[in-house]
Amino acid sequence: MGRSVMMKRTKKQRLPRIETLPEELLTEVIARVGSSAVTDLFNMKKSCKGFCKAGEDAEVLRRVSLEKLPAVPWWNSCREFMRQCEEKGNPEALFKRGMVEYFSNKKSESGIEFLKKAACLGHEEAAYMLGLILLCINNRLKSQALEILQKVEEGSPSTKIQKCR
Repeated sequence: MGRSVMMKRTKKQRLPRIETLPEELLTEVIARVGSSAVTDLFNMKKSCKGFCKAGEDAEVLRRVSLEKLPAVPWWNSCREFMRQCEEKGNPEALFKRGMVEYFSNKKSESGIEFLKKAACLGHEEAAYMLGLILLCINNRLKSQALEILQKVEEGSPSTKIQKCR
């Protein structure tokens, strides 16, 4: 038997704790995890205090993917999470809120404002819906609506436009 087998560790070797990572690095890791699936972010936040705290960072909330969450959240914690994402400028949260405000709550001005915010942040579906709504509601805004729709068509592959339709 070799010498390494005979040498036993007398002290427990400690691995570095998650809190020892630089805050920016931890935030970037969690933002990337959250950008692929919100459920992964939720699970990661449950795993330790460091992840939980970093998961509430503005950059994480701005980038988290909300595609799997319903547009109208039924449970309070989800509703609050969506509101936090809206406040931090998450395009998907703004889009969902705009659609609900415009079509469900019949608050057209508020809905259009949320869609404009989402479209300005690069959300293509929001830009498409905004263009269609403006095209339908006001003849004076027809040129602006057509310009928005033209930008969406130029900026995305045809499959993206078909998905919007």
